[in-house]
Amino acid sequence: MLRDISVVIETLMNELRITSAIYTLNVSLTNVMETYDALTNVVILSESGIALEANDSSFVNDCEHDCNFIIVLTNLFTDEESFLIEAGTLVQQMSLGSIFKLEILASVGDSVLLASSLPVRINESYTLAEPAFSGRCEQQAAAIRWQRFTNKTTSLLDASTVNAAMFNNFPFTFFINDTNHLSFGGVEGSMVEEIARSMKIKLNRETIETMEKTTIKTEIYLRLYNATHDLVFGGLLWDFSRKVTYTTCYGMVHVSWIIPIETNVSLRGLISPFGANIWYAIICTLIAGGLVKLFVIRDITFLDIVALIFGVPAFRQPTMISSRIQFISWTLFGFFLTQLYLGSLADYLIRTSDMQMESMEELANSGLKIGGTQRFADLLQTPDKADMEDNVDRMIREKLIILERRDYSNQLLALVEGRNTSLALLVMLNLTNNPSKIGRAHIIKETVGSYPLAFVTRQDFPYLAEFNFKIQILVQAGLVEFWSSMAMLNRSHYIVENEDDDSKIDIDDIAPAFFLLIMGCLGGCCLLIIEVIFYPSKLFL
Repeated sequence: MLRDISVVIETLMNELRITSAIYTLNVSLTNVMETYDALTNVVILSESGIALEANDSSFVNDCEHDCNFIIVLTNLFTDEESFLIEAGTLVQQMSLGSIFKLEILASVGDSVLLASSLPVRINESYTLAEPAFSGRCEQQAAAIRWQRFTNKTTSLLDASTVNAAMFNNFPFTFFINDTNHLSFGGVEGSMVEEIARSMKIKLNRETIETMEKTTIKTEIYLRLYNATHDLVFGGLLWDFSRKVTYTTCYGMVHVSWIIPIETNVSLRGLISPFGANIWYAIICTLIAGGLVKLFVIRDITFLDIVALIFGVPAFRQPTMISSRIQFISWTLFGFFLTQLYLGSLADYLIRTSDMQMESMEELANSGLKIGGTQRFADLLQTPDKADMEDNVDRMIREKLIILERRDYSNQLLALVEGRNTSLALLVMLNLTNNPSKIGRAHIIKETVGSYPLAFVTRQDFPYLAEFNFKIQILVQAGLVEFWSSMAMLNRSHYIVENEDDDSKIDIDDIAPAFFLLIMGCLGGCCLLIIEVIFYPSKLFL
């Protein structure tokens, strides 16, 4: 008997072309078992369902959660009905170990029959479908003929339901409420809707509202491990886990830093048009001109000189030729100086500066606070090295502020709207294009890395293979890229309609002028008080 079984298994393994594990479970051979590391395909040989139940089935612990299980019954069956009864017993037994998808082989008369079982969700609970014949193998003349049947369990897909939950994360996911019909939107939402439509699966849709001090991993684990949901998505990065299952990757996404835009609308912006050397030359010129006025030509006052420099008409003109020459020289000096200054000042006060940070080294040394969620913080956990790049990474990890998801969303919104000017955040970019500017924030060119995106399902999700196949079809057809571009296009159109025109001068743009006026008024008031106190002292004549 064992010799016959070995021949069958060798043929089966050659057809599968996959490294698999073979367990021979027999009442008389309970100690003949071999174990392997994490297995992906398992073939079980057993005399009957009773023999399988009576023996140790700990081999399930050595298998991956998405193992393909094939059970070969070595006992001969006289009719198809008795085989289906025995297959039903096996389905019930294996379901206790969270194994629902089975292929069962047995000899019935002169043929070998294949029975399959696939669980479906009806209403709010899962129901194990009764095994049904899906194939027959029999020898005809000199050839072996294999015939596949349409499994009756596939017809139950029309009534099956998948509980899907999403994190609200634009542009990957958002809800669309159109004429009282709720549906998923965004890149991943469109993918789920299309897959469910093609498979004729009913979706129970739900959005996940994260609680305080609850991480995304915890939310996913609680929903999938307790089997309250089948599918969770929303811009989630693929990760290895023995508690949940990730689908195939559908795209790579960049993670980078978004920082406040540096503007020159400040007192510093008033001196930025000229370099330090020019300012030193101007100061020296004013000192030299002041000494000439003080000791040589006294017909021009200091107030007249200041007026000439700024292009303001003087109250009077000097009468002496020497004073007029000095008057003309100050006028020409002020004309060229103010024209050059005003021409450069427009670019520094009205237009946003292009001198933005573009590397993580500049960010680490900028003095800005940096933050992100715990998921982003995990991406930064790399071994320290002695080179400059790893020193920068170490500095960033030490300065990183871990934010709750709700706080992170609020800070990101404030950063984009320009209300946050002291905090830089880790952000996940779009699939198709990586803009350098979002609202009033800037995205640096250097990225933390590229990471795969995927959906998360519970273990033993019965439609995992179908989802993976259809995800690959959507990617190859270009629909994922199309949905991503459409989501960003709609978002850009919304921002253009609701965003203020940057060409208009805002109060912040002329704030330095008001500040200088206030300083001048306060300075004049202080001098007036001093004049009143010391009047009629000749020091102020």
